Amino acid sequence: VLVRGVKSNQMQGNFLLYDVLGAQVDVVEGENVEDIPEHLDRKYEELIKAGRKPLLIKGGFDINDSVLAGISYANAMAELDFQMKEHNFIADHLVVTAANMTQAGCDLGSKILGWPTRIQGISPVYWEMNIKEDIARICNKGAEMLNVDLDFSADMINNDNNYVGEKYGLPTSEGIASMRMLAKMEGIILDPVYTSKGFSALIDYVRKGIIKKNENVIFIFTGGGPAVFAYS
Repeated sequence: VLVRGVKSNQMQGNFLLYDVLGAQVDVVEGENVEDIPEHLDRKYEELIKAGRKPLLIKGGFDINDSVLAGISYANAMAELDFQMKEHNFIADHLVVTAANMTQAGCDLGSKILGWPTRIQGISPVYWEMNIKEDIARICNKGAEMLNVDLDFSADMINNDNNYVGEKYGLPTSEGIASMRMLAKMEGIILDPVYTSKGFSALIDYVRKGIIKKNENVIFIFTGGGPAVFAYS
């Protein structure tokens, strides 16, 4: 596993899970997140030369991996569609903490299913690239792969990076407040990096009237539980 960040002496969060799973972890410190593919390629070549048989998964840094990941969330929208029909419910807004693949899947799935729902992504990271164009690109590739006649452009994508805070990986005071509120009221534990920032945005949208009274809202909980303990 190759991750970006700072290696800690404490075995917590994802690093604890990697250790339990027996993974060898290499940490790239102080690098721009968009430089990660270069390090992945270098590590891949090292392993090939060592006689290993690595499977290179670049996630959001490879268009094919990005599209497949996006389609998995389009599939999740199909499951959500079934649940909404079962309860005679339609969402006016769907809010998800996402920067590219996850939101692309939500946008793609909702369009395939013909929802009137506004998909609102809350980015947990600042990107140098135009993230709306990237999300639209993943949507279009996904539609092509699924043989669906849909066309997406950047102006169809709603993604807000105003809740990142100082930078990716650092909690915000608003995010921590939303964690505490939801934990006390619903017993649901958000994480400090992703969902807490997304939920704090949702609360702010309600306060500002972007999400109006009596509108139906779905908040996608994307996980992140192990990260809670890494921020103790």
